[in-house]
Amino acid sequence: MADCTYVIPTYNRIGCLARHLRYLKRQNWKAPILIADSSLPEKVRENAAIIKEFKDALDISHLVLSDRTAVYTKLGKALQEVRTPFVALCADDDFLVPSAIEAATLFLRDHSDYSAACGRTVVFFPDSEKLHIAPRRSITQDDPAERLTELLRDFMGILWGIYRTPDCIAAISGAEAHATQSFEGGMAYRFPELYAGCILALRGKIVMIPRLLSVRETPGTHELYPNRIYGWPAIFVHKGFSNEYERFRVGLSEVLSEKSELPLPEAAHAIDAAFLLFMRNVLHRRRSTREKLRDIFDTQWFRILLRAQTPQEYFVYELKAPLRALRRFFSEDWRQLRIIRSMHTSDN
Repeated sequence: MADCTYVIPTYNRIGCLARHLRYLKRQNWKAPILIADSSLPEKVRENAAIIKEFKDALDISHLVLSDRTAVYTKLGKALQEVRTPFVALCADDDFLVPSAIEAATLFLRDHSDYSAACGRTVVFFPDSEKLHIAPRRSITQDDPAERLTELLRDFMGILWGIYRTPDCIAAISGAEAHATQSFEGGMAYRFPELYAGCILALRGKIVMIPRLLSVRETPGTHELYPNRIYGWPAIFVHKGFSNEYERFRVGLSEVLSEKSELPLPEAAHAIDAAFLLFMRNVLHRRRSTREKLRDIFDTQWFRILLRAQTPQEYFVYELKAPLRALRRFFSEDWRQLRIIRSMHTSDN
């Protein structure tokens, strides 16, 4: 896997970074690791001390950035340092399974029309022993507009995964350029995240490797997680939505037109149609959201949108205790899941 750089963005989470590096050492990871660190100065020093402990076992570079560096700027600066044809992105409090990274990299190496690879994703919660398994799927349409429509029809986050480095750079630089000015807090990340995923889909196909790739520790409560819609209803009714959507639409239209040779007006129409499917997905999550937005957008197209078929829930599995079911689902990756879960438990 020498042709894949493992990028870990970190911010003031010393314990998470140390745990992450312990896991990679335990897995005998040999490819380059790049830590993009925008922590406070005292935390950067602590991170540097931790990194020094692993220098003999891991090939680590430490990129120190200002503690005011925005997340997509941080990722963009990290990607400028990557010299391998493939790159893996993983948050400091998550894990990517090395054997799955290798499988994804081999697939991308042999299939030049694919831009990204994802895999099965398991989510842990601090307050629960339950596991949520995020559905992932391949997007294999030849036409870029059809790939975009398929992605937004039932959106799945593909920001953390394995990518061709040029495609990842394009996605992150686009997300950075389209960072929103209208929203605060968690809402500010939604359009850039969506934009990055759309760029990856427009630039190539996306494969779902049928094995455990990503394990995530998510703050908050497991009871709310299946219904999370990440602030989109509030964004739709925000006074800044129109301006931000227009920027989103124009940027993606230019990329789609370039990749498909569609005239810009037709590309813009395709973006609108795909985004309506995305809105439908979000609006069907909660009745209160549908009712609130119906009052605001009392138009024919919106009423048609609300009558559309309810999409599949984003998180479709909730496996509590049946270990046999988990073993069947993950097969050879069951051992990796146990290793990561034990590290998660021991550090909390």
